Amino acid sequence: MRGAKVLHGVYHDYENFTAFHVGMHRHRPGFRTPVRGLYLAGDWVKLPYPAMLMEAACTSGLLCANAIMAQETLQPEPIFTVPERGLLA
Repeated sequence: MRGAKVLHGVYHDYENFTAFHVGMHRHRPGFRTPVRGLYLAGDWVKLPYPAMLMEAACTSGLLCANAIMAQETLQPEPIFTVPERGLLA
């Protein structure tokens, strides 16, 4: 169909999970994109926090929401993570 745009899509793959191999982090996209108003969320997004799977999906969603709220001059939601200093740093 000419001129049609996909406004929303959902893909579920119940037989697989995200695998992060050595060196893949540098190739993953961040939650911000060059397209104004377009953000990426999911467990495959490069994050500034140590998180994987559900925690990464939630964290990336919060980062996206906070970026949108910052544009609207609204208070961001806090993002909780493991300590970045110490044994797990």
